Amino acid sequence: MGVKKILIISNAALSQTDSNGRNIARLLDCFSIQQKAQFFVYGEPDFNECKDYYHISDKMAFLSLNRFKKIDGRVQESVKSIQNMARNKKHKKTPLKMIIRELIWKFGSWRNHYFNEWIDDIKPDCLLVVCGDNAFTLNIANIISIRRNIPVILYSTEEYPFKDYNYVTKRPSIFYNIWKRIIDKAYKRIENRVSVGVFNTNSLCELFDNRFSYKCCCIYQKTNIDWIEHSEIDNPKIVSYLGNLGLNRHKALIEIANSLAMVFPNLKLDVYGKMSKIVEQELLLCPNIRLCGFVEYNDVVKIIHNSTLLVHTEYDSEFFNRDLKYAFSTKISDSVSSGTPLLIYANQNLAESVFLRKHKCAFVATTKEELHLQIKQSLSDVASRRAILKEAYIARKEFFERDDMFKTIIEDIVYEKGTIRF
Repeated sequence: MGVKKILIISNAALSQTDSNGRNIARLLDCFSIQQKAQFFVYGEPDFNECKDYYHISDKMAFLSLNRFKKIDGRVQESVKSIQNMARNKKHKKTPLKMIIRELIWKFGSWRNHYFNEWIDDIKPDCLLVVCGDNAFTLNIANIISIRRNIPVILYSTEEYPFKDYNYVTKRPSIFYNIWKRIIDKAYKRIENRVSVGVFNTNSLCELFDNRFSYKCCCIYQKTNIDWIEHSEIDNPKIVSYLGNLGLNRHKALIEIANSLAMVFPNLKLDVYGKMSKIVEQELLLCPNIRLCGFVEYNDVVKIIHNSTLLVHTEYDSEFFNRDLKYAFSTKISDSVSSGTPLLIYANQNLAESVFLRKHKCAFVATTKEELHLQIKQSLSDVASRRAILKEAYIARKEFFERDDMFKTIIEDIVYEKGTIRF
C-alpha cells in the first residue's frame, strides 16, 4: 500500500526552472504525479511534476483582506495562468515588511470555501511543509493537520528558528525581535504535529534535534545530472562559476579570478548568473573575469560537463560565516556528481567546506594561500584530479543519487509501520 496523496506546502512551486522548486521536486521524485498536491506562494508550477496546485500569492492574500473579494487559488493547466504566476516579483525584505506579511496572511480571507473544497477533493494522507523565512506556511500546515488529523513532515535547509541576530538588514531592530517571536511561536505550535524533520545536512539535523521533540534525519539534496568523468586537463582550460551572485559572492570570485590569473596568466574565470547592476559594474572592473550572463538549467548542465574546473565560493566575513554556517548550496550536489572537478573557496567552518574536506571530493581552499595552491593543483595535476573524482563518485553514490528513502520515511509515518530507526 502506498501513500495516496502528499500535500506540499511551500513558498516555491514544484518546478525545473527555479532552484528552490527544483530541489523540492527532486526530493519528491520517488512519488508519482498523482500522489502529489501543492499549495505554493510563487513560481511557475510544472504540470509534469504535479497536477493539483493551489496558488495564493502575497498580492492575493492582501486582496483577500477585503472580505467581499472572492479568491480562488485553484490552478488550471494553461499558459496564461502559468505566465501570470511567473510575473510575481520578490521585494526587498525588512523585518517590518515581514511582520506585515504575516499579519496579511493571518487576517486575509483567502482560506475560504474554495480552499476547503480543494483540500477535501485531494484528501491528503500527510503534509510536507517546506520551511522558509515565514511563519504562515507552518501555521497553514498546522491547521490542516489538526482538522484532518494527518501527520506533518517538516523539511528545512535553513536554521531560521536559531537566527537570534537580524540577518535581514544586519543591524539591531525591534521589529526583527518581534518577527523572531512570531516565527518561534509557529515552530513551537506545530512541534507536536510533526512526525519527523528532514534536513539537507547532518549539522542542521543535529541543531534541530537538540531543540525539538520530533525525530530528525538527514537527506542530502538529490541530483539528476549524468556522471561524465573529466579527469584530463583541457587545452584551452575552462573554469566556470554558475549560480547566485548575491551574498557578496562576487567579491570572492574576484579573488579567485585574480589568483587564477597569477597561476595561468591567459586564463579567465567564466561567471554565469543573474546579478544586480552594482555587482555587474564591480565584476566588469576585474580583467580576469568573463561575464557570460544567465543561462537556463539545461544549459547549466552542458557547461558543467564542458568545463575543466567548476568553482563555488562563499564570501569570508564575520556576518556571512555566521549566517551561512549551516547552508549547503544547491550547486554542491550537481557539481560533485557531474564528473568535473570542483574547487570551493570558503571559510573552513561552513557546512559545505566541512563536508567536502571530510569526504575529499573537491579541491578545498579556506585561505588565499590555499587558494593559490589548489588552483595550480586542480588545473595541472591529473593524478590529483583523478583522486578527487574517485572520491566524488563515491560521494555521489552515497549522498546525492536518487533513492526511495524519503518515500520510505513518509509511508512508515502514514501507516505507522515503525520500521524506520532514527
